[in-house]
Amino acid sequence: MRKLQSQGVHHITITGADRQTSIGFWEGLLGMPFVFDQPNLDNPSEGHLYFDPGDGRLITVFTNEERTPDPARTPTDPGCVHHLAFAVSQATFAQAVERLDEREIHHSGVKDRGFMDSIYFEDPLGLLIELASYRFEPPVGFTHAEVLLEGHRLRVERGDHHIDRIHLADAIEAMTERSRASLSDDRSPKNPYRYTVIGTEFQEACGTTEHFALDVFLRDGDGVFLTYATTGRGVEALGSVWTFLDLTPLGREEEWEDTPPGRPQSPPYRWWRKRDEYAT
Repeated sequence: MRKLQSQGVHHITITGADRQTSIGFWEGLLGMPFVFDQPNLDNPSEGHLYFDPGDGRLITVFTNEERTPDPARTPTDPGCVHHLAFAVSQATFAQAVERLDEREIHHSGVKDRGFMDSIYFEDPLGLLIELASYRFEPPVGFTHAEVLLEGHRLRVERGDHHIDRIHLADAIEAMTERSRASLSDDRSPKNPYRYTVIGTEFQEACGTTEHFALDVFLRDGDGVFLTYATTGRGVEALGSVWTFLDLTPLGREEEWEDTPPGRPQSPPYRWWRKRDEYAT
């Protein structure tokens, strides 16, 4: 037993009303070019109109001039089509409410779907139409569906209720790292601004924009912490190397000090002696 492997949607066909209503909606509202026109080969009383939704595939409509639009909602029973969704850019989506309102078309308002924005309204025959706009672009070589699959796995692993931007961003980062080689041995996230002073931000954080100051820092892994600070006349009391060392978090690292486990310690005044001038 083998599958009948699909390779995408070829076309969707809808039973429409009259010809002009169909052209006015699919091309006049949704901007789908009217690209092909012929009789319905299975029913000579109907026309068959073809529209391009934007990706080269087709929306087709059977028309009959004796049918008039009925705006009652189309059935949503099992087996029936609930709605059709069409992709639009973020730029177009931002105009959707205004352009529907100017035609006095009732709509749902913008809906937050986590991975996309949506808005819903009905066509002249009551079929629910969705305009959907992705909030992300997939990495080169991947599809939106592949990003959603990766994002879904992350969402489930984290126990989150629904997919959102953070899952998409993390999925894109992971997919990019897996698919693109780098000369770096370590590709983990880093902060390249850790030791950079830009403008007065560093000085403002340390309170030294107006006068001289002395600050002491401790690096712990990727973190850098301000452990001591003094300004103005407080600096005058600092005069020897011992004074400065005693201000640092690890001090002189001598036996009398409370040094963290794993750090070296030595007897007082031993570590700073020049070994070729003093006896051991």
